[in-house]
Amino acid sequence: MDGKKTNLTDPMTFVGMNDISNVDFRLNKKGFKLGDFDCEADLDCQRMGSGNGANRLIMSTKIDQIGWVNLKLANKGYIDRSNEDEVAANDEAKLVFDLGKFSKEVHTDLSASLEYDLCAKAAALNVGFLNDVGLAEKNPEDDGKPPPAGVRAQLKTSIPVGDSLGLDDFAAAEHKLKLYYLHESVGDIGVEFHPGKALDGKVEVSRDAYKLSVPFSKDGVDKDKITFEKSWMMDFA
Repeated sequence: MDGKKTNLTDPMTFVGMNDISNVDFRLNKKGFKLGDFDCEADLDCQRMGSGNGANRLIMSTKIDQIGWVNLKLANKGYIDRSNEDEVAANDEAKLVFDLGKFSKEVHTDLSASLEYDLCAKAAALNVGFLNDVGLAEKNPEDDGKPPPAGVRAQLKTSIPVGDSLGLDDFAAAEHKLKLYYLHESVGDIGVEFHPGKALDGKVEVSRDAYKLSVPFSKDGVDKDKITFEKSWMMDFA
């Protein structure tokens, strides 16, 4: 590994304890009132103590006629760990309406949400289909435990919405296809593919808190962007 830097040779760097600015902090509060609404709040502070720290605040409430409604406020540079480590390109203020109450009436595996970006004044409709094969089946030999392997497929389409929804909006839609193979001894093997002009995506292998990510495009594997990560957390509850 001549000429290559790695944190594997420095345990303190590997776990992020040599620099407190590399530590994230998350606080969640449920069951409080704002007017007539029962609310939840989730505050995520990343890279505390550094000059490039970023925070995200999510305020959530459930409306009977619609479902969950979220207000998301995030700083530029915030990394969304729950959404494929997506990085906020700018400061964000979004209203997200979970349409699962309506999509489940069409199909139990269908999900949908509507987002409105208050800063960019743009909206997007997200539709997903998640189908688990074998994962929910019980294995009678293992006292009801899930089987040792399974396949998961997910398709997500994001449609930008202008003043009115037209054919041009559908033509500009972005698609994401994910395929996962889950095995008890190997871990999760996933392939994410973005159909379109770029024809790019990535292959990920994860087990426990370790994840190897290999991005690719129509030109081949992007070796400079291959990553190997180890994540960990402490629960103060």
